[in-house]
Amino acid sequence: MPNPIVAVFGATIVGGVIQSQAQAKAAKSYGRAADAQSKAIMEMYYQTREDLEPYMEYGGKALESYWDMLETGPGKFEADPGYQFRLGEGEKAIDRASAAKGGFFSGKRGKALVEYGQKFASNEFDKFMGRYYQKMQAHLPVMQLGQASAAKVGAQGLAAVGAGAGIQMGAAGGRASSYLQQGEIWGGATEKIGGELATYYK
Repeated sequence: MPNPIVAVFGATIVGGVIQSQAQAKAAKSYGRAADAQSKAIMEMYYQTREDLEPYMEYGGKALESYWDMLETGPGKFEADPGYQFRLGEGEKAIDRASAAKGGFFSGKRGKALVEYGQKFASNEFDKFMGRYYQKMQAHLPVMQLGQASAAKVGAQGLAAVGAGAGIQMGAAGGRASSYLQQGEIWGGATEKIGGELATYYK
């Protein structure tokens, strides 16, 4: 007749091994799942970065051009191609009006020509500066697009790191729980065997 202690001992050990192996597999499963999730998250991040890279690049180039224009300034004043023609036509009009009134050689005509020339030149300079600022403004949308893209990539990176860390921490907790359960399994098995031995040899 088989020894009941041996039977209990064997059954307890076999059960402990089976349960312990199951927990070990669960711990490995936690790790594999966490690695797969973390990898998928990082792949999504890298894909997003790759997709937005051209926008960041063009934004960077626009920023360089913008700063170059700021540093160099508008450059030498260049009048509109039709400046001299329009100025001359205005002066001719003043001359005709003065001649018609008999004041072609008067100081009034000279004063009118000076005032007209100054005002015309001032307006022309405003136009010149306006063209300069307009060129600068043209860079702003591209700069803003690049800045928004860079900010999005940064936010995605932080989110990816945070999500990956959370997943790995969760997996670590799962593995730790599995290892604790393995310890409890073997502790319970030892306690059961000890109890049976104490009962048998009482």
